[in-house]
Amino acid sequence: MTTWVCIASGPSLTQDDVDHCRGKARVVVVNDGYRLAPWADALYACDRPWWDLHFNDVRETFQGSWYSHSKPATDQYGAHHVEGVDGEGLCKTPGCVHFGANGGYQVVNLAYHWGARRILLLGYDCQADPYDPERTHWFGQHPGNLERGSPEKFGKWIRRYRALYDDLKAEGVELINCSRQTAINFVPRMPIEEALC
Repeated sequence: MTTWVCIASGPSLTQDDVDHCRGKARVVVVNDGYRLAPWADALYACDRPWWDLHFNDVRETFQGSWYSHSKPATDQYGAHHVEGVDGEGLCKTPGCVHFGANGGYQVVNLAYHWGARRILLLGYDCQADPYDPERTHWFGQHPGNLERGSPEKFGKWIRRYRALYDDLKAEGVELINCSRQTAINFVPRMPIEEALC
């Protein structure tokens, strides 16, 4: 059974959790996750401004393949282009994802296309740090005008994740949320150590 670990940027994500995945499953990171897992199989970043800011560092440090749905980013930076459409749940069209309004959603759809029968989520908090409401990513906040989480956005994302979960289940794909803290409470939970034992 092919297992993919999708690593998003929620504030509960730790280096220890990321390190535990190395060599135990296929791994795809979203955005700044490449800094914690430069050895991951794939990096996905959907927004051109993110690539503008991070491309030089990605080129120097990241060992896997790069993906984006931003055509300007793929044309300029050489990332593999991913088709995307705005839609609910799982996009079954090969090579195409539903946007879900965030990159973490899109990589789950990508893992499905890459043959995953089991998908583990790390850093999928969909909420701010309960001890620091201004902190919505493990690294703090994106600089400048890059996308930031908010209660309104989190609520929208969670509703879309429910549709994605239901569709994956119907396809026989197991989805497990291994995030230390999460508002995606309808997906079965399990510590990453147990999920990858």
